[in-house]
Amino acid sequence: MSAAQRSGNRTSFAAIAKTAGVSRSWLYTQHDLVTAIRQLQNHQPAIERTGAQPASVASLRRRLEAALGRIKQLRAENHDLARRLETAYGEIRRLRSEQPLP
Repeated sequence: MSAAQRSGNRTSFAAIAKTAGVSRSWLYTQHDLVTAIRQLQNHQPAIERTGAQPASVASLRRRLEAALGRIKQLRAENHDLARRLETAYGEIRRLRSEQPLP
């Protein structure tokens, strides 16, 4: 147990069993050792999360600003396309009115 304390690593049943050369199942049958290991675990700092973590406020703001910028760009493109479509319809109408009827 003292080696586990000195190592600075997170104490786990698997690590202690491996170091001691015993099985985890045997280790769990030793109630005094289970109590001691759990006490060590309770006194150690929590393990840093390496998996998915919630986004920070700064990250969410950057994403929001990027999304708002993209929306602004798409609105401008949409406005330009609508203007070009109106021009095309006007040109079609003009061409149809210039053609003589058969």
